[in-house]
Amino acid sequence: MTNDQELRQTFFNHICSYPQFREDKYFTLEFFCVYLSYCFGFDGNIDISPKPNDVYDLLIDAIIEEFGIEKTSKLVKRQKISNWRSELESFFPEKTQTLIHISALVIVADRWIYRIGHELMNLPEPNNPTKYFSWVQDDWIATYTLINNFHNQLWSLCKEIDKESHGKNRYSIFETIYLSIKTDKTFEESKEYIIKRNELIDKTTEKVKKSINDKYYIEAITLSENIIKNVIYNHLTNTNQNPFGLNFSKLIEKSILIEKNNIDINLFKKIDKWRKFRNKCVHENINSCYDGELTDTHLHEEELQKTANYGLQLCEESISWYKSKCVKYLVHEFPQDSPNNIQ
Repeated sequence: MTNDQELRQTFFNHICSYPQFREDKYFTLEFFCVYLSYCFGFDGNIDISPKPNDVYDLLIDAIIEEFGIEKTSKLVKRQKISNWRSELESFFPEKTQTLIHISALVIVADRWIYRIGHELMNLPEPNNPTKYFSWVQDDWIATYTLINNFHNQLWSLCKEIDKESHGKNRYSIFETIYLSIKTDKTFEESKEYIIKRNELIDKTTEKVKKSINDKYYIEAITLSENIIKNVIYNHLTNTNQNPFGLNFSKLIEKSILIEKNNIDINLFKKIDKWRKFRNKCVHENINSCYDGELTDTHLHEEELQKTANYGLQLCEESISWYKSKCVKYLVHEFPQDSPNNIQ
């Protein structure tokens, strides 16, 4: 590689990987506007590149148009850069940065990016509905990568926020939208169904805890199995895996086969191991009712208690796992139209 090629690859690698959203869920507008201009230059399109100031103003105008001036002042803030350095001058010549809260971008991001191409650049609008940055040509690899990553990071962060608020809201917005599309129910109908389902799971989990405290271990184990089966069944249904009629063992087996993440696979392997403990406990409990050699009741009670407690732990792990999965049922990534390497 020549020095020029190395510099180009370094820049492209940075565009591919840099986080466009801060940990506090704010988007630094100047970074995007200037990087977009650099990307047009990288792709050999500097002559048609919109000016960073125009891209900047276009987003602020879209936010004011949507929310009004008063609310915009809460969603957009100007902040002095305390550790400003000379190498930041091209991004922040006034030593201040403009931070946009994600709640504003969720509403206006698509029209902002759309208008960059069709208003600032005067590119012809599509005749048929398509993705909002279809104006970016396939061979504009840096420009496409920057905008596509903005889209993916925006919606990935929204899903993280949705997952974090699950406990407070009692439902996932993304799962609700997915269910509404899949079943032709309204959003409110889907929301009501999910809230009721989650309340039932929570109540059953509390029953498991009470059964363990009252030393009704078989009951706790049975309830735990019902919760875990319900969670797995819902996930397989929502991923079009047709779990109808499968017993507990087959539900676990199918889940292990379709999962690609080792953490998920390990969870199902733990559940399968617990299922075998569960079978052993129930079998020994039945044996103790017949004549002949009896099960040591003291040891059996200890095994029941351990299995019940482990079942409760797996219930909680399964519920947490489902919460992380259900926000992903609604796919936000567009098919890759542009290469991911400048070579």
